Amino acid sequence: MPLGAGWDEMTSAQGQFFRLFLLRHANAAWPEPGGRDFDRALDRKGQIDIRDVAVRAYAAGYQPERIVASPARRCKETVQAVIDVFGSSTAEYDESLYDEGPDAYIRAIERRAEANSLMIVGHNPMIESLAAQLTTEQPSELAFGYPTAGLLVLDVQRPLRLKQGTAEVVDMIAPL
Repeated sequence: MPLGAGWDEMTSAQGQFFRLFLLRHANAAWPEPGGRDFDRALDRKGQIDIRDVAVRAYAAGYQPERIVASPARRCKETVQAVIDVFGSSTAEYDESLYDEGPDAYIRAIERRAEANSLMIVGHNPMIESLAAQLTTEQPSELAFGYPTAGLLVLDVQRPLRLKQGTAEVVDMIAPL
């Protein structure tokens, strides 16, 4: 059985696990002279990579119930690419995911713990720190850092306790 197959039937119906998707925004262009980091758009590579990752995630049967993202332009464009592929998701934006550390990501997840699944779209080093904090083993794709447009799929036992080693790695989808 491929990773993630049958998850909806086996766990969400029983409410035993919380499915967490950690998505780093896709590759972005450098800011124009005098431009703000917040306003950086995805470059062509980022647009291609996030579409590839989203198509592969959709094909694997991954569908987050909720999406929460940083309001930075590159995150919004990453989210829009995911929504374009998935077709039915909507997103909310949380300013703390742009300008605060990994603890803000934990708080954003905890505030939405009633959902069966949640996708967080954010930035490094926070996404990478969060992944390291929640898992005891990380996939080989993270050996040299968290790739842009990288999607880590985790299951966390309920009741939700976001501490070291409380999440099990289900899958990692990185751009090809």
